[in-house]
Amino acid sequence: MTEAKNMDMAQYGLERLCAIVSQNWHLSAQEIKQAVIDDLRRHIGPQKVFDDITLLVLKRT
Repeated sequence: MTEAKNMDMAQYGLERLCAIVSQNWHLSAQEIKQAVIDDLRRHIGPQKVFDDITLLVLKRT
């Protein structure tokens, strides 16, 4: 995920991933997953996804 590039060839990056998780930590694991995927898709824009997206979200209660 962190290596996904946008049209300008800028990577999504670990900092952006951590930021979106930090902004959504209070949501359910499913909602956090969706927030991250939505943000990743905004980052890559209209490009086709050429690789798989692997994301595991765990919450401890």
